Amino acid sequence: MKCVKYIPIITRDKSTRVRVSDVQAIERDHRKLKVITAEEEYEIYGKIEEVTDYLDSRFYTCMAGCIINLDQVESMEERKIEFFGGNNMVMGRENFAKTRQVYNEHIRNGS
Repeated sequence: MKCVKYIPIITRDKSTRVRVSDVQAIERDHRKLKVITAEEEYEIYGKIEEVTDYLDSRFYTCMAGCIINLDQVESMEERKIEFFGGNNMVMGRENFAKTRQVYNEHIRNGS
């Protein structure tokens, strides 16, 4: 039986958990973190280091304060990352080039 991992989302108004496999990206926005899935965007107070313990090798730090789930990336072109479900992210040229190399290796290895 496979162990399902979750990220706890605890705010003043809501307590829930998000499957790690559903996470598309985690972004730092000042003192808050945005945990982004195809269906919803959650905001919690905390540091990005506090959620990295829940993540595995599918996740890549593509720029300072931003981690993406390579399994959730549908395509990458022209400095834009398209995620399954329609979300997208635009990056600077250098960060995009490095991230695309990592993504290419990820999909070549069948991950």
